[in-house]
Amino acid sequence: MSGNTNSKLGTIATASGALYYIVTLIGKVAKVPISKMFFNYVTIGFAITSIVLLLITLYKWKYDDSNETFIFLKKKYFFGLILFTLSLFYFVGSQFSSTFTKPTEYHKERIVVLIPLNKNKSNEPAYQDGKRQAYGYIDLIEKNSRILDNYEIVFKNHEMNTAKAVEIVAEELEKGTNYFISTMSHISERLSLDFEDLVEKHKHKDKDKPKLIATVSSSSKISVKTNRVYRFYIRSNEESDLLARYYSKLNSDNRLISITVNDNYGNRAREIFNETYSKPFDINVPLEIKWNKAKIKEQIQKKIALNTDNNTFFIVHYGSGLDNIISILYELDLKGQLLISHPITVKEWNEPIEKILSKYDWATCYPESPSGEFYKSEDIIRDFVYFTLHRLIKSIDDSKVSSKDFDTAWKKSNEPNRIKYKINSEGDSEIKLKIKTHTK
Repeated sequence: MSGNTNSKLGTIATASGALYYIVTLIGKVAKVPISKMFFNYVTIGFAITSIVLLLITLYKWKYDDSNETFIFLKKKYFFGLILFTLSLFYFVGSQFSSTFTKPTEYHKERIVVLIPLNKNKSNEPAYQDGKRQAYGYIDLIEKNSRILDNYEIVFKNHEMNTAKAVEIVAEELEKGTNYFISTMSHISERLSLDFEDLVEKHKHKDKDKPKLIATVSSSSKISVKTNRVYRFYIRSNEESDLLARYYSKLNSDNRLISITVNDNYGNRAREIFNETYSKPFDINVPLEIKWNKAKIKEQIQKKIALNTDNNTFFIVHYGSGLDNIISILYELDLKGQLLISHPITVKEWNEPIEKILSKYDWATCYPESPSGEFYKSEDIIRDFVYFTLHRLIKSIDDSKVSSKDFDTAWKKSNEPNRIKYKINSEGDSEIKLKIKTHTK
């Protein structure tokens, strides 16, 4: 009976150890996702059981000569138990060493954020956007300072230059950086198209890890790709479509005039409006992004007949570009209705022209809150950088401590919970928007 029992014990011990090592190899070599919490508990359970068996064996060896049939008194099983116990201590140590060791710079996950940031160009609309984007990072760290224990967040000036942005990403991939955030449609479009090729060329290991997240980038031509390129921001699709549907319901016979920044963001916004409204603009006024107020005024005077009242202006620009356009319309006594892109909701750009706006009927888009109300914010640009960075960090963390891969973690994340949105199957965001109207 005793021999039969020990034989069964030996079979169970051998089978359990073999199964444990098979699962370990599947998880660590084949990289099949296994719940880390479950694996840790199993490892600790095996370790405790092995120690107890070693102590029982040593006791029997020294004090109980009558029970020499005990399975682990046999040398091959005894030495096997020792090796198995030592390997378990190795696994336990490797899993939990980071818990008891203060993270160093070397252990931090690096996130590179590409924005337009240059104090010498702070008067240009794109760089004013960049300043607001940096405030989003400051706000995040002020409220979640422990993020910096595990993450190194680095800002790089892409200079509104696609070649510069590509160069930055290539250099960072060479260094081993896996996570990137890009802002501004002009830059994000190019990076989204080139990112896969950049990874193949400049990432030397773990080629599946690099991710690009676009934010403060509304263009519908940004190429999202599952497990590689994502976006979290208000899209031209939803914003321009909503403004066009609102305008259609008014049955207005006004002259319809577009005044838009001449880049991917402005051009695509105008195209979407046309597609929804099903009529072309009567007048198009394209504005170069670097033009100052005097140059913008010159272009508007050149394109639009003055002193006319029955106008509807569709206005899309960045930062103070919106302020310049609206103040110029007032100075030139161009009356009518204004349909304005969402950056007008930013307090710093809204307040300087508040009195002028009160002279017009105008409408813009706000994100919708979970309660169905308008999501009110002093700075929607800042907030979306905050949302995007926080969502990225939570997705990275979630993919490290659970069986989720990054793509699943990103799509299932509940950050932020202050606005309504959904993430579609490709990984692009669809922010729920509401029209807010203002009457003079």
